[in-house]
Amino acid sequence: MFLAIVRQKMNGRKRHIGMVPFLAAVIALIIGVTVSQSWADGHNIEDFATTEVFLEFNSTDLDLGLHLFFDAPGWEKVTVEGPNGTTFSVKNGGGLKKIGSTEVFTESAEPPLDEEDLQESIEEFLDMFPEGEYSFEGKTVDGFKLMGTAMLTHDIPSAPGLIFPDSDLEENEADPEDTVIKWEDTSEPGDPEIVRYQVVVEFEEEITENVFEFSVDVLADPNALYQSVTVPEEFFESLEGLEGEYKAEVVAIEGSRNATISEKEFDLEE
Repeated sequence: MFLAIVRQKMNGRKRHIGMVPFLAAVIALIIGVTVSQSWADGHNIEDFATTEVFLEFNSTDLDLGLHLFFDAPGWEKVTVEGPNGTTFSVKNGGGLKKIGSTEVFTESAEPPLDEEDLQESIEEFLDMFPEGEYSFEGKTVDGFKLMGTAMLTHDIPSAPGLIFPDSDLEENEADPEDTVIKWEDTSEPGDPEIVRYQVVVEFEEEITENVFEFSVDVLADPNALYQSVTVPEEFFESLEGLEGEYKAEVVAIEGSRNATISEKEFDLEE
């Protein structure tokens, strides 16, 4: 810091004037630049609209996968870092590099688990994706930095116990005018709490392999002996005359978004 002294003659005498106004102006300028820079820095960062990382276990097919989902306006590139390093990275090219992308959902391959040593097989998979915070970083086509986080846990909920359909039963046919998917909570004390279920009825057409779905989410009722969802008959009416297979899927979802699936095929009554 320096002090400037201005001397001027007044009425024949020399007078020393401290440059307090000048110093105040300099300080205000410095503060103004700092505030402006802070404002600019803060406004060059945007949050992801959504960031998710979770596990999905199929108790019927015995496979397990990691799922990632993020959403942001017009991003150019995104990297996801986990506790053990980079988990996922993507960068746009071509036309997408100019206009950007928004939502991305991706899932890992789902290597089959060892049925004879299921728990150890699950642990081997989980070791590749440790619990903890996963950071999402990216850049928009406008030059803004994107930031976000999501937590991964290893809390895998118990598989829903399907009451109908049940392909182990001799009678596993549904009335198209009154098809009710039923299941029960098989959780035991200490298991992750299930907060909601997703129920999906799927029809795969035999020739074209086109897939048609009816899907609905319902809250879990911990006091119910079982829960159920009625499938609208209009769903089956729209598929009359087509040859194919029906399958019902009930997905149990716990608080951190991890999910466990139970699924069974069924037929329609003639």
